[in-house]
Amino acid sequence: MTAHSRMRLHDKPAMTWSLSDDRRSVRMKLPPLPVAGLPKPLNVFLKFDAGTVDVFAFTATTPPPSARALELARVVATVPVAGPPAEGALAGQRPRTPEVKDAAAPGATVTVRELLDPDAFVPKSLPVPLAPPPKTPTTAKPETPGALRRFYIAVAFSDRGRPGPQSPPVEVVLTAVPDAPGGIELAYTADEAVVSWEPAGGLLGFLLDSPLPLDALPDEAGPAAPPADGALPPGPTRYNVYRDLAPDPLALPAAVAALPPGTVVVPRPLTPEPLAELTFTDTVEFDRERCYTIRTVRGTGPSAVESVPTDRRCVTPVDVFAPGPPAGLSAVVREGAISLIWESSPDADVWGYVVLRGTPADATLLPLNAAPVLETQFTDTAVTAGTRYVYAVLAVDSRLPVPNESAESNRVEETAR
Repeated sequence: MTAHSRMRLHDKPAMTWSLSDDRRSVRMKLPPLPVAGLPKPLNVFLKFDAGTVDVFAFTATTPPPSARALELARVVATVPVAGPPAEGALAGQRPRTPEVKDAAAPGATVTVRELLDPDAFVPKSLPVPLAPPPKTPTTAKPETPGALRRFYIAVAFSDRGRPGPQSPPVEVVLTAVPDAPGGIELAYTADEAVVSWEPAGGLLGFLLDSPLPLDALPDEAGPAAPPADGALPPGPTRYNVYRDLAPDPLALPAAVAALPPGTVVVPRPLTPEPLAELTFTDTVEFDRERCYTIRTVRGTGPSAVESVPTDRRCVTPVDVFAPGPPAGLSAVVREGAISLIWESSPDADVWGYVVLRGTPADATLLPLNAAPVLETQFTDTAVTAGTRYVYAVLAVDSRLPVPNESAESNRVEETAR
């Protein structure tokens, strides 16, 4: 699961983060352009022609004081920021110099992604200042370090290199990543697509993760302990389903909003909450490819982590499903004609109907109309008086180039006059 923790600030970069396997995505909200009437101290940070926002990161078990946090950090990303437009420039017009054309606009939301190297899992700490030994022995226990955490801080710099105030840090616990599920399978019907997969860790993992019956649980359960270093977050194993759809071949290309340079689009799962089940039912659309991946989720809220995705499984559903047959066919004889009427097929994609005719001696009835009729009635005027005819009706759907045909309706017999 991708977890977010948002901080909105007036004069500092606001940041969010997301955690997925061994990557970190940090999203920053850049400060707006200077506005007349702002207090003077803010102008030191906001009034710049062009500058950058640096993202710092470090790993620790106990956060240091904010004033000294950058002593442990290293720059993991630098985002160029465009300055205000030149005086007299048209609305939306921006310089096209190499330094500015790819810079993010003030007020934009930019996402940067960090790939963690082995050093990112080594906790940092400030040097402990030397202190004279206490005059009396102490029995205070040393503070127990917390879980391994990755901290991110953003700092904006003017074009002259003058830093603004640093953002409050956002953090993520570096826990183990669950195994990915396996055995993903796809199936579809006329109405739905069904995705299924095997549990993460196989059958043993499924049994270990299955909840105990209520009578086996202790009467008083204490608060859940935080995960130890390298352990999975507590909580049940659940799953996120992701889908990629091919462009609709019958739709015009949609206008895509331009994203700021450096923006990383974080995929969103299909469901608002991870699934506890091992199946997911989706809508179906024929002749349009769809690809699915599944990720295992452990933990909840900001402590949730996702596994790497499964291999993509793709399918292009094809409409091979015949519509339901018409019902209630009846015939009325009049001079020189036989009129037929029937009830419509229950399927929504029915395009029309084909009327079949033969004689009682015929093994197969043949179509009377070259093109399907849209109404649920038909009059046969090509009859010979005294001849007995057999009729049936087929429903055809809108599939191209060859529609699907239903089974025959009930048959009726009448003698022409």
